[in-house]
Amino acid sequence: MEAKRLLLPTAAVLALETAAADGLLKLKNGDAALLYLCLLRHRGDAASAGRRLGFDTARTEAAAGALYGAGLLTAAPEPGMPQTPQKPVYEDSEILQAMQDSASDFRGLCEATERLLGRMLSPADDRILYGLYDYLALPPEVITLLVAHCVEERRGPEGAGPNPTLRQIEREAYNWQKAGVDTAEAAEAHLRDLRARRGRQGALLQVLGIRRAPSVSEKKYLDSWLEMGFGPEAVALAYDKTMLNAGALKWPYLNKILKSWHDKGLHTLAEIEAGDVPTSRQSRAPSERRQDRAAADRARSYREATAWMDDFLKEENDGV
Repeated sequence: MEAKRLLLPTAAVLALETAAADGLLKLKNGDAALLYLCLLRHRGDAASAGRRLGFDTARTEAAAGALYGAGLLTAAPEPGMPQTPQKPVYEDSEILQAMQDSASDFRGLCEATERLLGRMLSPADDRILYGLYDYLALPPEVITLLVAHCVEERRGPEGAGPNPTLRQIEREAYNWQKAGVDTAEAAEAHLRDLRARRGRQGALLQVLGIRRAPSVSEKKYLDSWLEMGFGPEAVALAYDKTMLNAGALKWPYLNKILKSWHDKGLHTLAEIEAGDVPTSRQSRAPSERRQDRAAADRARSYREATAWMDDFLKEENDGV
């Protein structure tokens, strides 16, 4: 049959980065391309891939050497060096077996996840969920709490946001694993900490006049201010200075003010008022001094506006 009539049939997707494809084409080495595709499909090392292809040792080493020289393969760590296990590529048959295994609680986990998300899981979703269950070795009750938390976070206080994807849940699962959250008790304690942090973030958002869920970048700013030791009153004062000088809420500008206070060891409103003044206060214009006094008064007024947050956090901690 003529080559121009031979087409690639539709099949399961196997991702190949453009740079890798370009590297393989540049090599013009059929054995190297076969070895790379086998490694991409089945993982493992070059020797096992060569055996799978029926290559002898010399042929495998020549192909692997060409790939290594092109930067398409990396050397394994020396013996004794810590190694990070690579996430397996699960076959559909493995997922099906776990679903049908009466000794496995994976099927129940899938059903619980579908109820929380309000939809059926796709085969890709099943593989991600099985990775949390098998590769990360998180207990089903921990994964269920994780999914419920991600749903709550994505939907927001109004309950109108979209449900999270399994990929988003997977990213949060890695954060939980790094934090050592691997039991139901640890998960519940972690969730209490997250709720408390969310409450503190909410207090800062209120003084900034924001009535929506913060973006990822905004959360990073808020968390950094909380970690520095700033409360709503200090942030309110920095916000007022930002509005006076920049004319709008500029997060980097506000962050610079707070960081300058942090570097000076000033965190409470009293410390800032006493310490963040010019060497010669009297040299400043009366209008500037009045602006500072007005800003301090506005910052104090936020005490009442944020007092409810203390009650909220107490109720959250008592109720969980």
